[in-house]
Amino acid sequence: MFKRMDKKAIAPIVATLLLIGFAVAVGVVVMNFGQAQVEVAATCAVDVNLAFADDGGKKLCYDGSNIQVTLQNGNNIKVTRVLLDMITTEGTTSQPLQAAMDKTGTHSKNIKYNKEQNGEIRQVKFTPVVTVNKEDFTCTEMALVTSRVPDC
Repeated sequence: MFKRMDKKAIAPIVATLLLIGFAVAVGVVVMNFGQAQVEVAATCAVDVNLAFADDGGKKLCYDGSNIQVTLQNGNNIKVTRVLLDMITTEGTTSQPLQAAMDKTGTHSKNIKYNKEQNGEIRQVKFTPVVTVNKEDFTCTEMALVTSRVPDC
């Protein structure tokens, strides 16, 4: 009438392997979440000290067809390039500037700008990008921001 079951449900070695596999899977998931959170919260580790350089009174100005700017790097780290973001009456524009600067170096740039097509400039932001251990870091907290671009 009743069958007697003398079988074990699972061998102890199989149970151990399953538990180890589960622990490894949970560890991988937790580490991936942690890495993503660190990347989101990452800040520039070095104080770049990027500033507008004064080369005869023309730090940043508009000459009718170009935005003229002279940037000066601080003495802590080399700047690999600079990102330019502009807010205008017609929208926003972003472009990378090939403006590598050694420590305490300066870089002058003429940036083509058509006021009739793009509108009045509301804000200009220069964000330095530095390279540490062959990895680029965008230092948004070290950006130069101005809402005034006078005529040259």
